[in-house]
Amino acid sequence: MEDTPPEWIRVRDLNCRKQPEVLMSLLNDTSPSKFDILTVQELPYHIAARASFQHKDWHLILPSNAPLRRRDQLIRSAIYINKSILSDSYSQIYLKSLDVAGLR
Repeated sequence: MEDTPPEWIRVRDLNCRKQPEVLMSLLNDTSPSKFDILTVQELPYHIAARASFQHKDWHLILPSNAPLRRRDQLIRSAIYINKSILSDSYSQIYLKSLDVAGLR
């Protein structure tokens, strides 16, 4: 038996209370060396304007059907993946919901 330590995924979770400042603080103040994934609920209303929520250290994953939503429908969750994680090591799971984003 090999003495290799298990690999852990380090996740930080936050409810942004629909406030852009809270989300930007999370993205700017969370060290990518300490976390692999950020899960976010209660996103700011204008999260669909993706450019304003991109970050140099984190890749944004919105619910898979977010582009199909009506203007009055809110996106309620998102996942940010540390950009040091290879993009071919995960894939998005299609979920017919604006409330849930999923990865495998």
